[in-house]
Amino acid sequence: MNSTMQPVSYGAVMANGSIRPSADRVSHITSDVISWAIVDGIIVIVIFFGNVLTILAITFSKKLQSYTSNMFVLSLAVSDLVVGLTLPYHLAFYMGAGVGSKASTCLMRFFLIIMACTVSIWNLISIAIDRYVAIVYPLHYVRYITRKVATYLITIGWIIGISIGLIPMFWNNWKTATECEFDEVLPPWYMAGVITPIFSTVWICMLLLYVRICREASKHVKLLRSSFSSSNDSWSDWKSVQMVLLIMGCFTVCWLPYFVVACAQIFKFLEESSPTIYKAAFSLAMANSGMNPIIYSWKNSNFRGAFSCLLRCKSPNNYDNFNDTDRSTFKRNGNGMHQHAEKTSTEISKNCMMANNNNSVNARVESIDKIENLSQTFTVIVHSTGKVVKGNLIASKFDIVNVDTTHDDRSK
Repeated sequence: MNSTMQPVSYGAVMANGSIRPSADRVSHITSDVISWAIVDGIIVIVIFFGNVLTILAITFSKKLQSYTSNMFVLSLAVSDLVVGLTLPYHLAFYMGAGVGSKASTCLMRFFLIIMACTVSIWNLISIAIDRYVAIVYPLHYVRYITRKVATYLITIGWIIGISIGLIPMFWNNWKTATECEFDEVLPPWYMAGVITPIFSTVWICMLLLYVRICREASKHVKLLRSSFSSSNDSWSDWKSVQMVLLIMGCFTVCWLPYFVVACAQIFKFLEESSPTIYKAAFSLAMANSGMNPIIYSWKNSNFRGAFSCLLRCKSPNNYDNFNDTDRSTFKRNGNGMHQHAEKTSTEISKNCMMANNNNSVNARVESIDKIENLSQTFTVIVHSTGKVVKGNLIASKFDIVNVDTTHDDRSK
């Protein structure tokens, strides 16, 4: 085959450790390289734009930095940005430049993708755990989810991602591979015993956590409605369900096709798999890194305000000043809820004192039960701006939860 006339593909391994060209399935993707370059280019732009904005917003906004939960969002944005930056390198293997003819460049391809995707998925489950604790155990959130705990979780996630990504660097089928493709280079046990179980476990855990969050949020909304009435509080519990469907739907739609195709190729379930289907499934999985900023950042009013300032070349801290006026509007439009929150806060303090002073075990238990019930009004999803009333918890409409732990973090 004349390499000057047709794109280079890869064949059997030669004695010097490189792969000699031959006609194979890579040529099918190479023939449509312009189309795939456009698709991957759009994905890279979306990933880069969304995640860079998220990183800058958290980095330069003191308000966003005050939320411990945003540490997970920041780590997610960094890992997703790495995913986006590895896509051009991945596409270069179909450009006919012989990038995959050497073991080092070929194995680095899998290390970067696997490492970045593993860390990204770890951050998704960390965010789910953070929101689960904040909604289900609101009184214990500031004790369990501190900045130190968040730092440990994030660090562990990156260590796990790097470790899993390094496995193919030492255990691979490079010597017998006919092309630099995952099912040729990666051993079957790696996909079956490492990658697939991780995806399955994360998917099941996220589903269970968000279903519980949805149920708890619905219960809190009903409690809030029974406590006071408001003409603006007409949105239904379907909002909670929508968020769960959005999070789980995007994760499932993006990643499930890739794992189905990958397993089918590795375990030879299909005698002849389509390279176009595999490339499409892979690009769809990478697109999840472009959707994450929309799900976890753009639906947050504080992030949107910071993004607006950044796009106008202004400091995100300017949005904090705007919120002072917004807080006044919140008090005028939601005066009934504000007064109810003030009253409930007083009741919580009163019952805390009673629990400490009562010698009777039954009396203490009764006071603690009252505290638990009263605290639920501060963890509901509301139609308002989601401000913090006297340091207690009020969840944002779209975030499900956004807990302010400023004072707790400074003390630690």
